[in-house]
Amino acid sequence: MATTNSSATNPPKPRLLSPNKKVWVLLVVCMLVACLLYYVMYIADEALLNTLKWTNFATATVNVDPQPNVTSSRSFQASNISESYENRIASIYVNSTYAVAHTRGFIRDQDRILKSTPPTATNVTNGTEGVKLSTFEDVEYFGQGEARFHKDEVVPNIAHFIWFSNHSFEFYHLLSILSVHKIMKADKILFHTDFEPSGPHWEETKQKVSNLEILHREPPITIFNQTLAPRYHQADIASIEILMEMGGVYFDPDIFVVQPLDYLRHYDCVMGREIPGFIAKGIIFANKESKFLRLYYEGYRHYDAHCWNCNSLKYPNYLAKKYPDLIHVEETSLIYPPGNRWRMMFFGKFRWWVDNFTVHIWIRNFLRLQTGRNVVISPQTIKTMDSAFGEMCRFIYYDEPPPQT
Repeated sequence: MATTNSSATNPPKPRLLSPNKKVWVLLVVCMLVACLLYYVMYIADEALLNTLKWTNFATATVNVDPQPNVTSSRSFQASNISESYENRIASIYVNSTYAVAHTRGFIRDQDRILKSTPPTATNVTNGTEGVKLSTFEDVEYFGQGEARFHKDEVVPNIAHFIWFSNHSFEFYHLLSILSVHKIMKADKILFHTDFEPSGPHWEETKQKVSNLEILHREPPITIFNQTLAPRYHQADIASIEILMEMGGVYFDPDIFVVQPLDYLRHYDCVMGREIPGFIAKGIIFANKESKFLRLYYEGYRHYDAHCWNCNSLKYPNYLAKKYPDLIHVEETSLIYPPGNRWRMMFFGKFRWWVDNFTVHIWIRNFLRLQTGRNVVISPQTIKTMDSAFGEMCRFIYYDEPPPQT
């Protein structure tokens, strides 16, 4: 009986794509879908910021609590409030001297914060219901151009660090404070804490930093009657409040200063961009009368405890777009490298001594990656670290010159 050849009668169908080509096509499709999703999320995020209720927070009603004994340190002249940079924020004054409200919203301890803000006779509602604040549209104030660069330095040469709760003070914290002392050359370094650190690195910090002052400060528990999530949001609020009280430069304790900062202290307020859509709060330059700070603080009337970066990073980005003349934003020189490129800090190199004023070292990301490997960052180990991080550490601690290439 004759056998038939099945392969001859039924030849295999030709493949349109080889297995390798299928894999590449699949990868390309996945990348296109990911890019599309990222773009949609970015557009949605921008749209959300423009519709959130914090854009209308200035319509709130504030109860009047007059203090007739408080006097202003400056006599005000009623003039055209739209004619100059200094006069474009309108305020509401009661009894000619005591500030009870602000057209952007109410800020506690108003006399200390608002006493130098020009007054306006409009938008005042008398009676027991308090003061009805005007909306953004009621005040003809829209940012145009860039932030003003003052002839003189307007931000005090004072550095602020915040340390809430009892946690370990590491060698890289010492380097952060030491960089402010040696490179920024701050007149004073104020360490605000409710629990003074301990250990050899803290003792070395106090020994090497002669202008370090330790100030007791309790962490804020609430903001506008809303409970704050510990510890990072508490530090976010405290940093703004401290700058509104004293002015100066606030630093997160994982920021290294690598170039003098005098140039940036000619602006009323300076922050740095991390990535598009985010302005980082790890370092803030501010005059205590900065209008941007007040707007930033007022955004916490609509605080979201479940969103780590909504109030602290996204909202200042929104404000900077709306009022660009109230803040100078350094696009890359304060927070570079961004969070999505933090590995170049520890496993690569970049020209930090040329392109940066300060550097965010992303130390938590690195240590999380090294879990279980017993990695120690110390005066001894930084001597042999062949990375941008090692170069900066030796530059700060051992005064080693930066690379020449």
